Amino acid sequence: MKKRIFGELELSILNVLKQNGSGCTVHDVLQALKNEDKYTTIMTVMNRLVAKGELHRERDGQSYRYSLQVQKPRLSLFEKWKQRIFDGKSAQMISYLLESDHEITDEELEKLEKMIEAKRSGKL
Repeated sequence: MKKRIFGELELSILNVLKQNGSGCTVHDVLQALKNEDKYTTIMTVMNRLVAKGELHRERDGQSYRYSLQVQKPRLSLFEKWKQRIFDGKSAQMISYLLESDHEITDEELEKLEKMIEAKRSGKL
């Protein structure tokens, strides 16, 4: 099993809850993540997401049901990371992604170029 940083796990949990829509128990999330992590790890991270205001927790019998916090204006985890890591600068973030060891295909680069042009012309 590959060890993951909490930020990655937080994002995975948020994605599971976003896909589910109606809320999940810790067990539901654990199953959706294909049991890559321990129950207690998932529970701890979900409780931290509640403390951060990203999730809402509601008692459901002997367990809790978690859902995305809807009242909160959604500054995504991505936006928070962009602020914290790249000082809010999109160009620095994109530069980091392009210079990383991850291979970017010609098709993906072409798509990025089209998106840049659309942004410049006000169509994005």
